[in-house]
Amino acid sequence: GSPVTDYGVVLNIGAPVTVLDCGACTMDAVCLAARTSSISGCECVCAAGGYGDTCLPAAVPDGLGPLPLPDADDTEVRCVHGGSIDSLDVPDPGVRGLCFVNVTFTAAIVLDLSHFDAPQQTLNITLLHCVLRGLSIKGSGARVHVNVVASMMDSGVLEFEGDFGVSSQILVVGSTIVTTSGHAILFVKFTLSANMTLLLLDDYIEGNCYAVYFSVAVVVDGGGIIVKGNTLSATKDDDGVESSVCVYAVDVKNGGYFDVENNTMSAVNGVILFGDTTVSSAGLLRVADCTFFGGTEIFDPALVYLSGSVTLEGGAQWRVEGNSVGAASVLTIPYPQYK
Repeated sequence: GSPVTDYGVVLNIGAPVTVLDCGACTMDAVCLAARTSSISGCECVCAAGGYGDTCLPAAVPDGLGPLPLPDADDTEVRCVHGGSIDSLDVPDPGVRGLCFVNVTFTAAIVLDLSHFDAPQQTLNITLLHCVLRGLSIKGSGARVHVNVVASMMDSGVLEFEGDFGVSSQILVVGSTIVTTSGHAILFVKFTLSANMTLLLLDDYIEGNCYAVYFSVAVVVDGGGIIVKGNTLSATKDDDGVESSVCVYAVDVKNGGYFDVENNTMSAVNGVILFGDTTVSSAGLLRVADCTFFGGTEIFDPALVYLSGSVTLEGGAQWRVEGNSVGAASVLTIPYPQYK
């Protein structure tokens, strides 16, 4: 093109222009002055906060543009954001879990963890800000982390079934689970493996007969169950066994714990233990700091109702403390047996 002779007119440049000699080092014009401390050997020497050959204020990646397609053997857990889903496909081999964020499920979903082909891996199932119509998660013996966070279910049941492997974790936090079914959260044919944790935290859970129902004996071996900060309601009061938390039987051992703490409970009973209760080898069974509303004109409400035997041994503790029960009983044992 033509030589530029009048910068102010031709290029509309009002700032002073530095003339550089051809063949000489021009780095003093290339280096970003605000992030350059000096020029040495025709190279920028960056001050604090300067990056790269020209001391830019932020690091620039080697390449820009769209992300490459994932490798065929990529098994990273990726999240689905938004939209609606009415079924789940069988996961590809090696995939280590599923993640859904702001997804609406338009039908009840069954998630069978045996369909995951990821040996020796910890599976990760995450649902964040989702709307559910019923969800059944079936354990396969593999170690898994299940996270149901800030989600809502207004029909169906949140169900956990099967064997969840050693050191697994189930977390339901900040969620609303409301159903007209007999139970809102159900544990059926359910096995807590050693050192497994189950956490129900800061949820609103409402069922017809039971808010949380363990339909089989629960063995807590070195791990723990914490039910804390929830509102737990059972809407019926026809049979006298309706409760916020119902456990068929429980065996807590090897430093394990079953802790029901700081919940607001509304039902005929707060916690009901149908079968035998055994706490051994430094285990802890605790109901503490709960507020219980057991209003009924037909039955005698109780915060804790125990219909089976109680066995405490080996430094174990069973504690019922700091609760507010109004006119209800704190503890009812109609057929007491102690060891």
